[in-house]
Amino acid sequence: MNTKTSADHMADISYKLDVVVGFLATRGLENDAVVDRLLKLGLSRKVVATVSGLTENAINVRVHRAKGNKGKTGKKDVERSPEQE
Repeated sequence: MNTKTSADHMADISYKLDVVVGFLATRGLENDAVVDRLLKLGLSRKVVATVSGLTENAINVRVHRAKGNKGKTGKKDVERSPEQE
């Protein structure tokens, strides 16, 4: 017995179209850009992994690292001038 309503079917179709549009929008981009763009579209990490050709674990690691690096400046990134040494 199919208990999905018309609204449920429309939501499924809309999500699938989002996946297709996201895939088309990322053609020719590097993996990092693909992952960022698809996640910003609100696609699940599983779908992002499938579209980008990465594993779901790789997507989870990238998201975790991105959250950890938000707003942080590493000492390695800061160059010191000769006067500061």
